[in-house]
Amino acid sequence: MSDRPTGVSRRDVLGGLTTIGALSIAGCSSLPVGGSNSTAPVWRQDIPDASTASPLAVANGQLIVGAQDKALHGFDARGGERSFRFETGGPIEAQPAVPEQGGPYHVHSTDGDLYAVSPAGSRLWQSEGVHERGMIARSGSLLVALDPSGDHRTIRGLDAKSGDERFERAVNTYRLTGFTDELLVVPVPTSADQVRVAALSKRDGSVQWQTDAQSYYPSIVPTGEIVLTVQKSTVTAREPSDGSVRWQTEVGEMDSYRPPALGEQVYLRSHPPNSDSEVVALDRNSGKIEWRRSSGYQIEWVEPTPDGVFVGSEVNDPDGGILARVDCFELDGSRRWKTVTEAPTMEELVVFENLVVCSAERELVAVERDTGETRWRYEPESYSRLSLATHDDSLFVSYIDDGAVAQLPTE
Repeated sequence: MSDRPTGVSRRDVLGGLTTIGALSIAGCSSLPVGGSNSTAPVWRQDIPDASTASPLAVANGQLIVGAQDKALHGFDARGGERSFRFETGGPIEAQPAVPEQGGPYHVHSTDGDLYAVSPAGSRLWQSEGVHERGMIARSGSLLVALDPSGDHRTIRGLDAKSGDERFERAVNTYRLTGFTDELLVVPVPTSADQVRVAALSKRDGSVQWQTDAQSYYPSIVPTGEIVLTVQKSTVTAREPSDGSVRWQTEVGEMDSYRPPALGEQVYLRSHPPNSDSEVVALDRNSGKIEWRRSSGYQIEWVEPTPDGVFVGSEVNDPDGGILARVDCFELDGSRRWKTVTEAPTMEELVVFENLVVCSAERELVAVERDTGETRWRYEPESYSRLSLATHDDSLFVSYIDDGAVAQLPTE
């Protein structure tokens, strides 16, 4: 049985809407394309012969995206002109790994191989593989490649420029977690139902420190200042240098699969029984709980900024289905505003100088950063899934089901 809170009317749920008007009260689940507050891309580029595209990445003023036409593509971020096309051995479904500046770019193709490509679009090296669903991530000179399939998941560390292998280790993760300047921190299995957190040297994969084994799968957020782990109801802050415990706090029922968000404070998602989800703010230095505030029944995204915390969640639509909600909190926990959008889900939330943009997978909703009032909506005519990327206060999307890229307005 669902524990979603009930007993509210659709008018109550949509009380935060100020620009939808009679259409929302009539029960429509989304505004029609071309509505009064709909927007259009600044530019859009289709990828010829590609019916799908990967999530995109941005580097060196280029959008980098893989496609179903067995190629990696580069587009100029300012106007969308094509800058290169690099052929691989199979369609590309995973997001490319790119550094903030310079190269090379890396991409995993469904032919199983890993490719390194220069910013001009030429091949630098290729590592043969057999797994279609490999994941990659880049930190400095290290490229890590995760094979998440089967019972013996492995992670390989490669030199990003040469492709030389630095290490290979068994891990217990379905996703790549994170890095400090010197370390890669991952969950490592010790038995069929036990796992420990291990900090591996980015140079050779040697173990620098590790925790005791526990039966709960951890989420991990490493930085140069602190390494946070969440296991069941406990969040632990460790020293990056030796893994010693700086503080430990019991928060209550948590989704330990979701990593905490780091801003002025540490933000976690708690799930009290039979109640809405809560965002919980902890002091970064002591772990003291500063405040906790309710949001929708399921918090999907927490985005801290220097002057506030934006929380994306989902609430029940009394007419059936789900609606996306956004809450804005001050750093002391007081609520600045909340709004319920007409978007049918909450996938991702990004914050710009003036806007908060919510991704509902197949549409976007932008609300005013200061008030939460709806500014614009965007739903492609093809009803394609959308993947977001941001760079220099610009918003880009790849059309997963169309094979295209575009820039959306942020004003």
